[in-house]
Amino acid sequence: MRVAGFLTATSIVALMANSIAFAQEADEQDEERSLNKVIVTATKRAENIQDVPIAITAFDASSIAKERVDDLQEIASRTPSFLIGQNGPTAPELTIRGIGSTDREAGSERSVVVFVDEVYIGRAGASTFDLYDLERIEVLRGPQGSIFGRNVVGGSVNLITANPDFDFASNFSATLGSLSLIELQGMVTGSVSEKVAGRVAFSAKKRDGFYKNRQFGMKKSDNTETFSARGKLLYRTDENFRALFTLDLSQDSVDGVASAITQGATTDTVYNTDFRTRFGREADDKKPHSDLYVTDNNEFGEMERQIYGLSGRGEWKQPYGDITLLGSYRSASFEIVRDLVGIPIAAPNATFVAVGSSTVGFSAGSGFESTAINDEDYTSLSAELRIASPSDSESPNTWLVGGYFLSEKTDRAQIRERNLAQLRETSANSGIFVLRSDISRPLFDQSVEVTSFAIFANGTFQFAEERAGLTIGARYSSDEKSFDLEVKDTITAAKKQEINSAITNANITVNPSREEFTASASKTFSKFTPEVTLDYKVSEEFLVYGKLSTGYKSGGFAGLGATKAISERPFSEETVLNKEIGFKSDLFDYQLMLNASIFEMDFDELQLRDRVLFTPGDEASAIVLIANAASAKIRGLEVDFIAKPSDELEIFGGFSLLESEITEVGSKSTITLGTELPKAPKTSLSLSFDYSVPVQWMEGGGNFSIGAGLQHVGKHFFDINERSAGTEPSRTLIDFRMSYGPENGNWLVSLWGKNITDEYYRTQVQSALGHRIGIVSRLGEPLTWGLTYTLKR
Repeated sequence: MRVAGFLTATSIVALMANSIAFAQEADEQDEERSLNKVIVTATKRAENIQDVPIAITAFDASSIAKERVDDLQEIASRTPSFLIGQNGPTAPELTIRGIGSTDREAGSERSVVVFVDEVYIGRAGASTFDLYDLERIEVLRGPQGSIFGRNVVGGSVNLITANPDFDFASNFSATLGSLSLIELQGMVTGSVSEKVAGRVAFSAKKRDGFYKNRQFGMKKSDNTETFSARGKLLYRTDENFRALFTLDLSQDSVDGVASAITQGATTDTVYNTDFRTRFGREADDKKPHSDLYVTDNNEFGEMERQIYGLSGRGEWKQPYGDITLLGSYRSASFEIVRDLVGIPIAAPNATFVAVGSSTVGFSAGSGFESTAINDEDYTSLSAELRIASPSDSESPNTWLVGGYFLSEKTDRAQIRERNLAQLRETSANSGIFVLRSDISRPLFDQSVEVTSFAIFANGTFQFAEERAGLTIGARYSSDEKSFDLEVKDTITAAKKQEINSAITNANITVNPSREEFTASASKTFSKFTPEVTLDYKVSEEFLVYGKLSTGYKSGGFAGLGATKAISERPFSEETVLNKEIGFKSDLFDYQLMLNASIFEMDFDELQLRDRVLFTPGDEASAIVLIANAASAKIRGLEVDFIAKPSDELEIFGGFSLLESEITEVGSKSTITLGTELPKAPKTSLSLSFDYSVPVQWMEGGGNFSIGAGLQHVGKHFFDINERSAGTEPSRTLIDFRMSYGPENGNWLVSLWGKNITDEYYRTQVQSALGHRIGIVSRLGEPLTWGLTYTLKR
């Protein structure tokens, strides 16, 4: 355990003791500089974040607006141990503490789950939308096995939208920026009647992409348009009853979906020169040149998506407890066409010209076209009923019991069109190569229905004069999953004849499948996931805790099964045991909030997605499998802090140190024992500041603020076997912002920039062709900037 050198119990105890001493020395500090208390609902009851013994990072509405946190990527960059890979506009891969899900097919589940107002969103493509008019964002790290429960083995992202207010208020903003950005957002809230209040909010955005497609005359791709709206009605009779109804919709489209070709980390100078020659890159690839964002996608691509949601929430206060009933319906559908690889396809019967010793399998005159055409429809119906101890009770003990129901259906039709031109030996060890075209266009028609039930309970008992608390929780989950898959060839007999007459050595198959088939299977997955937490208040400002928690992710089925047998064979549940100790502190008379935790997580039956060759050396035989391939151990340290050393200055940030390794592999696994988990950097850091001062020299006065943020992510891998093409160097991104507004706060103008050093980095890579070329590569955004005007009433 390499982390153990600095994560000893002695050092933690010493840090706690020193922190208490510092707090005692600061008793005379100015109370006006104390930090605002962030109220969270991580335990499904409103509590001060400093009283909750959970590793949690929270952003209030003010922080969200200041730092322009408008998507999941912005949340991840400011949260310890949180990383997002973006495999296209409908496939975010959320990873917390090295645990995430990379499979996007209908038969698999998420490890890090997004909740909107406590409503579970089961599909990755249904959880990416503009973030606007939010009250709070909470990121819970580690398994949440008792309360949130379903599939949350890595962590959860809880988005809490702003509720109606009986007092009238409005907020409108307009933004112009780089990449032809135009953005409009707005909100209006107020009373409809004595007992009813409403709130309406919207967000509309249009922006050009930063990729250019060389195959389409350098046309810009990844051009996006989004529109989102939300309406809320609050009905309140008295302090004992309230009902809240929410309707939301989101529509977005992308013109051109890019996948870049990226270079593996190799010192083979002949290979590197050859790579740059073939893909038009400049000689010095260590600097962020504009040609790095040039793609060669043979299919320009497009995406259309619609998301709808309707939810109702009722809250009753009774003498025996507070009752909450939450029901929701959500629907999401999208259509996407994209070239996954972006290598120009070879002309028929092209001549092979060898360049260097590293080019076998990817040679001059060869190419690889792989187009994915996906249609997905997702619907979910959920209900949760829970009863909690009365919020106005004088008893220090609290409890909560509840039941949960979820019905989901996912229909996913996916066509994988491949045209791979590669060298093949005419016979074994003959040394004679011919260029052969492997062509396939199978349809994977998937349908999955899930019926999930759960019961859960949680109780906290205070003792030792209410300085100590023991929390015990448990959840029993049952997921019944029915899976249907049909694989069929969409290339007609006439088209096959046309191909054979035009291309010598054409090999027409249903790759990545081995056969046409129809599969049907079902299985029920269930698990009991207990947890226990012990916390102790050393003082009013210092809480220490230790916890044991478990988590569970439902098993499933392979959506891109190579054979009928593989498709009907389920993979098992993924489970985790988390051991964690930490502290939460308010120091220097509440001018510094410092929280830390150390943890060790043991995963069994880890569900991993790996790309393997059915036939060794044959790229056309590549298939993607998901199976219970390994066990893993993850250890780490996480720190969050907010400091306010003066009335004008606020500093906030966090960092994490992480060690992960595969500790056990299955007998048929291609995964190497001892490797790190993907998207699990050893170090990550975020650091921001805001400095605000009154303006004396302008007529009418006002307030001027300036701020900056730094996000650092250490070296990490996208590939489970740490191949060179999937190795991402460390990166540091810097944001900048400044704003001015009058004393009355009626308006605000802000200038902001993101990635102002124009750092080049990748958010997703898949190794291929000798593992030194990255395909399906998505690049992080270059320098962007904008000017925002906000009007408030």
